[in-house]
Amino acid sequence: MALLSEKHFCVEGKELRGTIPPGHKHASVQVVSAWVRQGGLSLGEVVIGEKTNEIEAVPELLHLLDLQGSVVSADALNCQKKTTQAILNGQGDSLLGQKANQGSLFEQVHDHVARRQGGLEGDWESWPYNS
Repeated sequence: MALLSEKHFCVEGKELRGTIPPGHKHASVQVVSAWVRQGGLSLGEVVIGEKTNEIEAVPELLHLLDLQGSVVSADALNCQKKTTQAILNGQGDSLLGQKANQGSLFEQVHDHVARRQGGLEGDWESWPYNS
C-alpha cells in the first residue's frame, strides 16, 4: 500500500437500503467503508454486526489499513477514543467532526483553536454545524 501513503481516507457508515425489512426503520445490513478520496478507491468494508454499531466497527476497519502518513476523516459519531487510538496506532492523522453534545470536548477544541488563532471570526453560536 505504499502507493496510498499520504492520502486522505474517508470513513463512512452506510445502510443497504434494499435490506430494510417491512415495518422497520433500519436496514438489516449495515457496513462501514474506507475510501481514498484522490482515486475514488474503496479500500475496505466491514459489516456492522447485529449486536454492535458503527462506533465499534470503525476501529476494526482502521486496523486493516496502512494509515502511515495519511489523514483519516470521519463524522462526529466516530470522534471516539477507540477510533483515534486506532488512527494513532497506524501512524496516521485524524480529522474528526465535533458536535456541541460531546460534553467538554467540543469546548476544549473551541478554546484550543481560539488560542492558536487569536479567536474565531463570526458568531460561533450561530454556526450551522453547532448542533
